[in-house]
Amino acid sequence: MEEKVKSGKIVPEKTEGHPIVDIVETKEEYNQNLKHRLSAEINKTLIKYEELINFAPEFALWLKTIVRYGNVDSQVLIFIDTKEPGKNQFLCKLYTNDHCYSISGYKAFENNKKGYLGCIASTRKCEVGENLNRGNDLPDGEYSKETFDKIVTSIVGYELKNLQLWR
Repeated sequence: MEEKVKSGKIVPEKTEGHPIVDIVETKEEYNQNLKHRLSAEINKTLIKYEELINFAPEFALWLKTIVRYGNVDSQVLIFIDTKEPGKNQFLCKLYTNDHCYSISGYKAFENNKKGYLGCIASTRKCEVGENLNRGNDLPDGEYSKETFDKIVTSIVGYELKNLQLWR
């Protein structure tokens, strides 16, 4: 049966949707599935910013200063390694159009008095003819604000584009 609208055009007949498409995940189900999939990809547990404060409160504050509007959960994926509970290892992934920056570290503990903080940059797109993502080590060192600042400065430098002004 055809139905006419005010514009005079004929609207196609409405039909039942495909039975598989009718199943729509709720927001909570989608979030749980996404959390499970991302955690399984790198074999670590995905957490929210509030939980990072329990593991590395200083790092959590440093991280909050570099994200837009201070909304860490909307711009950074935060993972913890639950294999070694006392070590409190964390991994934060920051994404740009071309790169993924993985900042990893842990606070000082009884076996390691300095802790660790480091970063790896990797491309998100393969070069033509390649099937791998290129990457580089960025600064690393002890768990400190100085090391974090070196990492952030390197990320900014990594993202800068070359000018084609002087040839």
